Parts: sequence; C-alpha cells; structure tokens
Amino acid sequence: MTQEEVYKKANKVYPLVGSDPPISERNAYVRGYLDALNEMSSMPEDFFTQIAVGLKKLWPSGNKEIRNRDGSVSSYAWQDSVTNLVKRLAFLWKERQYKDKYTVDDCMSAARRYLAQFQDNARYMQTLRYFVFRQDKLNSTNGKATYVCKSSLADYLETAPVMDMSSELETFFDSSTTFDQGNLI
Repeated sequence: MTQEEVYKKANKVYPLVGSDPPISERNAYVRGYLDALNEMSSMPEDFFTQIAVGLKKLWPSGNKEIRNRDGSVSSYAWQDSVTNLVKRLAFLWKERQYKDKYTVDDCMSAARRYLAQFQDNARYMQTLRYFVFRQDKLNSTNGKATYVCKSSLADYLETAPVMDMSSELETFFDSSTTFDQGNLI
C-alpha cells in the first residue's frame, strides 16, 4: 500500500468535512497505518505470511450467510486474502506493541481455541478478517465519532497464560479433593 492509498483510506474513515474535523484523530490514524507499514518491512515478511496462511487453513472456505432483519440474506467470505491478512496482522502487532512477544504457534493455538467454541454451530463465528481485528465506531457526546480497534486474536493471545494457569488449578483441585473426606488432602 502506498502513502497515497493510506491517505485515501484515512479520508474514508475520517472525512475532512465541516468546520471542526477530527484532524488529530485522522493524523494519528495515518501515522499508525504508515508506522505499521514501515514496521512490516523491518519484521521478517514470512512471519506474518506464515500466520496468515495458517489462519486461512484453519478457517472454513466459502461464504458466511447472514439473514438481515428485513429477511434478505447477505454473504461474506469466511477467509480473506493473504496480502490483506498480512497488513492487518502488521497493524495489530504495531498497535498492541507485540514485536517479539508471540510466535506463529501461539497464533495458531489461539485461533484453534477460538474455533473450538464453534464446532457445532458457526453462526456467531467471526470471519477471518474480523478475527484478526476490526474497527468499531463509538459515538461520543460531542458528535464526533471515535474508532476502536477490537481483536479476538489479540484477546486469545493475551489470555493464553491465564487459561493455562486455570486449567492447571482445576486439575490440581480435582485430584486433591475427595468427597468422602470433604476437605483438601
């Protein structure tokens, strides 16, 4: 993505309309996007590519169909292009300051834990691009919109140590409590 394309995208997200545009938010968005692109060039390219290809293999192919309130059906692709996923991952790594914190295997195990919830019904499962991250628009009281980056991948990566510890505690307490005695051994 070129610098000109970044500014075009920023114009869509933060249009320069009216007498009081959110210039600081727009400039922060542009700086963050450009920094993520620069960061992509400094990190090994195959790191994000490996994650993107691995995630794409885990996600179902085809389209996710959603029934709208008016009864019509919309369909969205479950997967996304590797190029787009690499850009999203680089942006996420830059925003959350992950640098060397997680490996490809960490990302794959986080995705597997997420997908394990939806083995029976994929109706509420996110598409791959939204699993990596999505921007939600929050309306504020002064009429200016604020965009928040939400990432299920980041949530699952950050909660992995907590989940490992909770499963260890469960096995510890399950093995050390007997119903006959009613207390810990």
